Amino acid sequence: MNKKLNAQCVCNNHLMYNNMKVVMLKPCEHMIHYDCYIAQDTNNCKICGETIKGIYAKNPENNQRMIDILSVTDFSNDTKININTLLKNLFNILYVSLSVPFINKIEDGTDICRKILKMNNVKLTIEGYEKTEVKGKKIYIANHSSQIDCILLFYVLRCGFVLSSSLKDIIFLKHITDTFKCVYVERGKKKNTVKKIKKYFEKNDSLCMFPEGMVSHPSTLVNFRTGAFNVGVPIIPIVIKYDNAIISNNYYELFAKMASGNNINVEMTFLDIEYPPFDKSDIEKIRTKIANKGEFMLSRVSNIDINDFKQ
Repeated sequence: MNKKLNAQCVCNNHLMYNNMKVVMLKPCEHMIHYDCYIAQDTNNCKICGETIKGIYAKNPENNQRMIDILSVTDFSNDTKININTLLKNLFNILYVSLSVPFINKIEDGTDICRKILKMNNVKLTIEGYEKTEVKGKKIYIANHSSQIDCILLFYVLRCGFVLSSSLKDIIFLKHITDTFKCVYVERGKKKNTVKKIKKYFEKNDSLCMFPEGMVSHPSTLVNFRTGAFNVGVPIIPIVIKYDNAIISNNYYELFAKMASGNNINVEMTFLDIEYPPFDKSDIEKIRTKIANKGEFMLSRVSNIDINDFKQ
C-alpha cells in the first residue's frame, strides 16, 4: 500500500465526476480517462513520462488494480430522480430553500437536515454514539461516499466541518457553512490547514473531517490526507454505510435526487477514540479499522494535486 495513485486526470478534471470510463496505464499504474488516453498524442504517460505498454480496465476481479479503478469510478447513475416524488416534495423543497437565508443557530440547521433526510426516506441506524460523550476537544473523521454525508453528520453531531475552499462559490451553501463556522481549506496547503483547524479549536470543542478529501466509491476507501492527525487532538472514527449512496456533479440534479424519496438505509458506527500523536503507521491502522468495520476495500488512490505526481 506504499504506492499512491492519482485521483485527478491529466485533463485536470477529477477521474470520478465526468461519467467517463477510467483506465490504468501499464506499467506505471497512473489512471486517466479513456477518452483522454485515446486523444493523447504521445505513447508516454503524461504524469510520469514512462512508456505506455497497454491499459487495465475495470472488471469484476477484486485484485488491487481493479479496486483502485473502482474507487474513482462514477456511480452517480445508481440513484435516479423520481419526478412524481419530487413533485410531492415541492412544499418541503420550498421550505428548505426559503429557510436557508434565515439560518442563524444550530437548531435551524438540524431542522433543515431533518427535512432533507425525510424527503429521501432515510432510515438511520447509529451504533456507538456514547463514544461521542468523551470530554475535551475531538475530531470526528468519516469515510466519504455520498454528498449527504455532511447532512447526516451535522444532524447527529451538530458541529462544524472542514470543507474545500471551492464550496465558497456556491451561494446556497455559503451562508450555511459560514453560520456553522466551517473551516475552508485549499488543496496542497497542509500547514495552512492545520493552522486553521487549531484556530477553530480556540473557540470550539469538536470538528468533523473527511480524511479521504474526496467522494470515493461506496465499496472502497482511498488514502487519508494527514491534516486531521497533525492537530494534536483525539480522533473518533466514524463508519458510514449506505445501501443507496447519492452523488452528482450537478448541484441542481443533486438536490432533485435528495427530494426523490430514494429509500436510503444508512448505518453509522462510531469506533473507539484514538489518541495523538499519530505517525503514518497509526494513520494507516485507523484507515484499516474503518475499512474492516465498513467492509470497504482499500484503494491506493490519493486525492492530491496531479502535479504532485508529475516528475
